[in-house]
Amino acid sequence: MRTFNHYLILLASITFSSCKIVGYSSGYNHLTEEQKQKVVKLDVPLNLVKENSNCVYKLSAQQLNDYIKTRPKVLVHEFTTFCRSQQCVHPYNVSQLCKKKDYDYIVVATLYDYLFKFIGYGFPIFVIDHNVYNTNRRDKYQRMFFDELTETTERQRNYNIYHVFRDGKYQGSLSDLTIL
Repeated sequence: MRTFNHYLILLASITFSSCKIVGYSSGYNHLTEEQKQKVVKLDVPLNLVKENSNCVYKLSAQQLNDYIKTRPKVLVHEFTTFCRSQQCVHPYNVSQLCKKKDYDYIVVATLYDYLFKFIGYGFPIFVIDHNVYNTNRRDKYQRMFFDELTETTERQRNYNIYHVFRDGKYQGSLSDLTIL
């Protein structure tokens, strides 16, 4: 029995040391060195970022708010790369809807895991600069970012991921894009 327990402990330690847990942290440490070179801290206004860049741009809520204030209609997509619920729509499809409805479309990724699979669809990809919020815990910096951006709480946003702004002011958050 004692040998069996040692075997289970050894098996568990091998299993857990070889896997990566996705979603708890920013995922930056999961990137390759080449991908890390393509993560750029945003140091220009958002409207100057190239649409087909192969980079990901780290930004703060304040930087995004500065952009929103200059646009009549903006949809901010709180994008989690591994989300598979019915509410989670591929960014390309959301961008096409925004074009039809005359909205500026901003994708704000909540973490780096799998993020580079979404580059090259005709719009820049932004990611929350978790260093601004002094934490690497995704749930914490994500909540702080969107609380600051919308001046509401997660609960008031009903945990929705599509945030609508008109004339620089937060209008509400949607779970269903058909009502945009």
